[in-house]
Amino acid sequence: MGNRTQLDANVITYAFAIPLGLLGLFAYGITLYIINKSPRYRNAFGILFTAYISFHIQTLSALLLWTIIRIIVNLGFISFPWHIFIRIASPISNSTLYAAIWMHFVLAINRLWAISYPMKYHRIFNPKNAWITVISLWSFSMLITLLYYNVECLLYVEAYIHSWSNLYGPCNHPFFAYIAMFLSDGVIVITVIIDAIAFYRIITYFKGKNSEGANGMQRRMKREIIFFKETCTSTIIHVFFVVIFRFNLPMSRFTKITYTWLAILTLDGLAFVYFNRYLLMKQNAISLSTNTMGLRTKTMRNDLNTAAICTAANNIVNIA
Repeated sequence: MGNRTQLDANVITYAFAIPLGLLGLFAYGITLYIINKSPRYRNAFGILFTAYISFHIQTLSALLLWTIIRIIVNLGFISFPWHIFIRIASPISNSTLYAAIWMHFVLAINRLWAISYPMKYHRIFNPKNAWITVISLWSFSMLITLLYYNVECLLYVEAYIHSWSNLYGPCNHPFFAYIAMFLSDGVIVITVIIDAIAFYRIITYFKGKNSEGANGMQRRMKREIIFFKETCTSTIIHVFFVVIFRFNLPMSRFTKITYTWLAILTLDGLAFVYFNRYLLMKQNAISLSTNTMGLRTKTMRNDLNTAAICTAANNIVNIA
């Protein structure tokens, strides 16, 4: 009876993660649609942000798949090689999890550079360098996950001091744990500092801006500030859940990690949709208008063709 109660509790606990993960995937789907359709993101920032979203989608998909399979295994529907699946799912989710944190750091530098040195921005942040950055971060994130395939590791469990941002600690070694803490929590702290400097630069700009300044420069700064709000909100979401994670909650450490990252990923996607809601409505309005005009044009063309056929038929009758 006790085992059955524990089984039901585990299933219920993991079941709540499924709608949260699906909501996150839906938000990221809308995000990719906005980035793909908007000219605003056809630049280096758009490439970096698309990679950031793609990394989150892979992590979120791995977490969601893990949750679903975990429920199936707990219910005993099928016999599943759970330990083999853990060896595969853990590095897949952790690799892009690290890559997303580092990309967030790069985006913070991108915003600071765009706000502080707008004239030199394109020398550093151009599409070519953006793609090099994306490929490098992804490759390095995959490289460090090779630690998880150490043949000496029989069990993949977490050390007590292991970073909150990881699903499994490689071999339970404290040395790896400290590295993981620096590559995740440490990078987030540095990102917060960079965002704070960028925010100070924005305040300084508005205090010293000249009302007779160039309108083009002001419009560009407003666009950069919108991008900054997006990345800064992501930082705030990360920091908020870092703090929440430190509190003792009535759940296992792994369950807390799973829900923490699901919440971060989902809120991150929803925040982007919120900041671009007017852009999304504008794109839908343009698409609807284009479809309506196309339908009207097709209708007029059909009417003209019908009129031409009728005229030709009348001429034939008159000749006859």
